[in-house]
Amino acid sequence: MQEALPVTFSLPRHGGNGGHGGYGRWLLVMLMLLGALTPLHASEDGRNSNKRYSDQSVHGYMTERTCWWNEVCKEEFQNLFRCKCPQYSYCRSPGRYYNAYCSMTDTGYIWTQLALGTVER
Repeated sequence: MQEALPVTFSLPRHGGNGGHGGYGRWLLVMLMLLGALTPLHASEDGRNSNKRYSDQSVHGYMTERTCWWNEVCKEEFQNLFRCKCPQYSYCRSPGRYYNAYCSMTDTGYIWTQLALGTVER
């Protein structure tokens, strides 16, 4: 069985680069290396989780009323919204074939809603 070799790491001495750089340059290089090797943002499965998909295929409402927060605004496989989400809320779902709920989060699958009373031509 092979024995692990010890790894030594030493800081440069003052004046080691003609008196310029020293610890500051070493620290800068280490921070740049650390930044280059660290992913900025990824979910646990390695994909970026802040994606937003917008769907404009639904054009009407079953009832012309405003939803409550976190209420189902669109049921799966339906071509009409149940209600209109309040201002600053989105009708969102985890995917196209799921129930959508009114939420302030603008990520996921967003169902674009027209104003109540608006007729799409």
